Amino acid sequence: MIVASSTRIQNIPCLILREMRFGCGPLLLHYHAWAEDKGNLLSPDITLVQAASEGFTVICPDCPEHGGRKTAAQFRKTMNGWAFICAVIEQAKQESGKLLESLFDLPFVSSRHGVISGVSMGALIAQMIFAQEQRLGALVSVVGRSSLLQYDPWCRQAQLGNWASKWGQKQAMQAHPKRFIGRSILFLDGAKDTLCPPVINAKTVKLINRVGGQAIQIIDRNAGHCFSLSMRHQFINWIRMQCGINERFRAMR
Repeated sequence: MIVASSTRIQNIPCLILREMRFGCGPLLLHYHAWAEDKGNLLSPDITLVQAASEGFTVICPDCPEHGGRKTAAQFRKTMNGWAFICAVIEQAKQESGKLLESLFDLPFVSSRHGVISGVSMGALIAQMIFAQEQRLGALVSVVGRSSLLQYDPWCRQAQLGNWASKWGQKQAMQAHPKRFIGRSILFLDGAKDTLCPPVINAKTVKLINRVGGQAIQIIDRNAGHCFSLSMRHQFINWIRMQCGINERFRAMR
């Protein structure tokens, strides 16, 4: 039986999904988008439910200005969007160390390396945390741009020279491929995505693999900026393979 619970860990609201028969499972730390694609306590996202049914302990924290942590500062997202987004990512990154310590101390989370994932804005946050946390062995980035330069030429020009531009050059996956050697990365992208064009992550995959990394990209030819059904299937199959979910779990069903 899958049980969903809501709690605060390091004072961060978290949704937890776990299959009670498994007792202890590998961590899947999932960061949702602005649109809160994790679902809720009564109706969690179906892909996260499936991950729990496969044996993962799924934990979905709310990042700053996401979900239960939204504040009046949200209006800044429309006034000075990119700088606001960069500030949110940086705060989430700084919070992640203590959060992970607490998660790996939970009795139903196994001590082996976990998986981190995210969708859209959540994927950017997952990328940043993965870069600094060796306790995480694999990353799934769903429609998350691995360059922190604005894709739109006008926005990119407006961004140049401010603190967000300098921060992005320092933090972006594409700028520092050597940080990811020895761990597995999957980019799931939509061919019709105008917010995160797949060509950006394709370049990042090449850069990471060129220095000896293990990155792949799977593109849904029919999808835009969304977590499509095809991507969801690829997501589950890939994380299962990364954490060695095997017949021991199947036999318990």
